[in-house]
Amino acid sequence: KAVWALVEELLPGTLWVAPSLAATKITWYDAVRKCIELTHAATDVLASVKTDMTAKGYTATASDSNCIAYQDTYAPGRKKVYRLLTEAEWIDCYNTGRLNSHSQYEWVGDAYGSSNRVLRRYDSPSSQANDSPSKDYYYGGDGNYYGYGFRLARIV
Repeated sequence: KAVWALVEELLPGTLWVAPSLAATKITWYDAVRKCIELTHAATDVLASVKTDMTAKGYTATASDSNCIAYQDTYAPGRKKVYRLLTEAEWIDCYNTGRLNSHSQYEWVGDAYGSSNRVLRRYDSPSSQANDSPSKDYYYGGDGNYYGYGFRLARIV
């Protein structure tokens, strides 16, 4: 079993993307925390990976800086670890019809500096907006504030 786990870890995988949003009305940091939480709960993630994540502070209560480190350096390329889509992955999924449900905005995992996170409008890949992670919600024009949604991704 240990040998097979190592072989699986070394072979290239396929990107799995949730067809629908995992949550809405959520901040970028909370979206990353949800990815971390689901990774810890996944039965197909090795215990050694979960132990390593915990040691690095990647838990459901991770600090904002740990969320950035998890999404930007830890999760990319790792198999079975839940994360947010990158901007390029989001565009590819949009263009290939893999995004079959949406909110007005979706968080993606790319960072443009430590104070800006990227979100995408669903209507087209060219409709990109940047927002500060300190702004948890956007004004909907109807007197209400709405949060951004996100979808899960991982290499399987």
